[in-house]
Amino acid sequence: MRLDCSPPYAWGRQGWPEVGGRCGSSQMRQTRPQSPQPSVSPSIESLERVAFTPRDFGGDMAGASRSSHIGSTLDVIREYRRGRRNFRNTQLDNVDFSGVNLEGVTFYGASLRGANFEGANLLHAQLKGADLTNARFTHARLVVTDLIGATFRGVDFEGADFTGAHLDEADCTGASFKRARLNNSDVRGAIFRHADLEEVSLSSVNLGATDLSEFCEAKTIRQEGPSPDRRTCSGYVV
Repeated sequence: MRLDCSPPYAWGRQGWPEVGGRCGSSQMRQTRPQSPQPSVSPSIESLERVAFTPRDFGGDMAGASRSSHIGSTLDVIREYRRGRRNFRNTQLDNVDFSGVNLEGVTFYGASLRGANFEGANLLHAQLKGADLTNARFTHARLVVTDLIGATFRGVDFEGADFTGAHLDEADCTGASFKRARLNNSDVRGAIFRHADLEEVSLSSVNLGATDLSEFCEAKTIRQEGPSPDRRTCSGYVV
């Protein structure tokens, strides 16, 4: 039999041969297949800044039952890109989410000690009860986030935006809020012992029973409107 197959097969995207080509009446030719290229995992840098399409958080409870192993930055980013938003009670200490879009993500009760969220977008994120000791949130977007009861001891929040956030009962001992925006946020019962509050913006903050001593010691607090309880501290209304 005399056949002409051009080529007799080609290597597909996953390294499996795919039959193809056309056969004629000339002498049969066989082309040695090229070895498939080794699979290269995308770098963190290439994944961190992709344009995500966030889904509504409310319908994501099914994500909690998935059996995929979550243990690194890339694991979370891959799952997030697939539509998952629920990462409650996960162990993610020292992960690097700098510059990542995690809008609507849930880290309820998660351990994120030493994590890096510098410049990250956490709009509508849920971090209630999470442990973020010594994490980094410089210039992060924490707008309308649920941070109730979370642990932020020693965290760097310099330049972060907390507009509309809930920090009720959060432990912010030793945290830095330099030039952070807490406008329209709720910090009732939050602990700010030894926190750096220089140049923090506190317009229309709900303070409740919060201890104001650390705020009173800060010399450059920016405040444009009274909080609901209208308490006075060192000559300005907070």
